[in-house]
Amino acid sequence: MAKNTAVFGIYSSRERAEEGVATLRAAGFRNTDISVLFPENAGSKDLAHEKATKAPEGATAGASSGAIIGGALGWLAGIGTLAIPGLGLFIAAGPIMGLLAGMGAGGAVGGMIGGLIGMGVPEYEAKRYEGRIRRGGILLSVHCDSSEWTKRAEKLLEETGAEDISSASEGKADYATSNKPLARVGDPEHDEAPLPDLDNLPVRDVMTRRVETVDADSSLAEATQKMRDLDVGFLAVQSAGEIIGVITDRDIAVRATAEGHDPSLTRVRLVASNDFARCYEQQSVTEAANVMERRQVRRLLVLDSDERLVGVLSLQDLAARAGDDRLAGRILKRAASS
Repeated sequence: MAKNTAVFGIYSSRERAEEGVATLRAAGFRNTDISVLFPENAGSKDLAHEKATKAPEGATAGASSGAIIGGALGWLAGIGTLAIPGLGLFIAAGPIMGLLAGMGAGGAVGGMIGGLIGMGVPEYEAKRYEGRIRRGGILLSVHCDSSEWTKRAEKLLEETGAEDISSASEGKADYATSNKPLARVGDPEHDEAPLPDLDNLPVRDVMTRRVETVDADSSLAEATQKMRDLDVGFLAVQSAGEIIGVITDRDIAVRATAEGHDPSLTRVRLVASNDFARCYEQQSVTEAANVMERRQVRRLLVLDSDERLVGVLSLQDLAARAGDDRLAGRILKRAASS
């Protein structure tokens, strides 16, 4: 049997990590394939704890500690809290949860580094990842059981904004020597399951209602600061009360930073994408998905009948809330080919 491989990457924001998980899910990866690890405060906007809970000594799993987390990360297997000696509380899910929990303080070079090495990460990479995580980065790893899935995972992590992407043969991860029972998208047992009735499901029931905006005449420095403060990588751009485009952290990196533009002097309108994809809240999810597929995008702004912005519909919403990762996977394949 071929040696299993894990692909690793670091996300700089919670939103990017959510998009990464949702994209991996839509591409056919299972929730038991994916591990995440990040400081508790990086997810504090969406995390609640029972006040009476006390983290045990050592790097100990806290899946039963009352941690509640939503969105794409909430889909992952066994998500909970870990207390890592000398570092504090962390949120973890997937194979890394059990591995770090079992190591306690006895790892050769510390709980976190020892856990990463145990997953197959070279020591120098493990130290670099630990530094990024301690500064608020979100580590995501993906179990892959063939070279084809490894290449797919690396491509998807890159497309969704992951940094420091690497791969290594799995060591002590729970699937290093065994096959997994859960079905992937494309497996007969998965694809034979009945599809949800998306023709009668309105976008308003699936979309994410909170959409952050930025004024078109704001500077890129102001937009970047807002993204940082809100832990997002996407803003709708408005002018005189109307939505005129969208801007992402990637837009800023590619169209401004890479071109040497001064972020304090460059206006958002000069970098934003004006030809943005949209749908309407009263449309069906099927209609909106068709727009996504036709435009080859992963996200739609949602407008009401008066053309006012009321939400955003993403692949994550389709996979998690509409309950159809096959539809999301089909759209993802079209988007990836653009």
